[in-house]
Amino acid sequence: PYEIKFEVCKWILHVAPHVRLEEQGNDWEKQAQSILATRSLGEIKERLTRICLHMMSPFRSEMTNHHREIIHMVEKYMKDHFSNPDTSLTAVAEHVHLSANYVSRLIKRNVGKTFTEWLNEYRMEEAKKLLRNKNNKSYWVAEKVGIPDARYFSQLFRKHTRMTPSEFKNQADRV
Repeated sequence: PYEIKFEVCKWILHVAPHVRLEEQGNDWEKQAQSILATRSLGEIKERLTRICLHMMSPFRSEMTNHHREIIHMVEKYMKDHFSNPDTSLTAVAEHVHLSANYVSRLIKRNVGKTFTEWLNEYRMEEAKKLLRNKNNKSYWVAEKVGIPDARYFSQLFRKHTRMTPSEFKNQADRV
């Protein structure tokens, strides 16, 4: 246990100068010495875990900001390209220079939906705006929001709004 304590203390003192923490007063020597005061391997593990989490905190927030930036880039791409029927997770991933699997997991974790669900939800919101104009035909709106198959558009619209595009147009006329 003494050798482990010594190695852990060396590691803390080696890593600590490279970690920038916003709050001042982090006395890494005291942190290292607290390891020396431990009596068991379990206690060493517990203290080391707390120290590591504390050291990693600035990097975790940077990762979170980085994830937000990626989600923002994906959302912008989606809004700029929703009308293109070929807009896909693969196209978005290529745009942000990341793998489709990674982008998919980020979207699911941060947005709570799959990319396709998110894209279709956005398309349906845009379709509602277009359908408020009674002169716009459903098949035209479908194409404008990136869904060239009018029947599929109608099914998708009904799934999202619980009414057909025609019913939505009629309701919009009354409001």
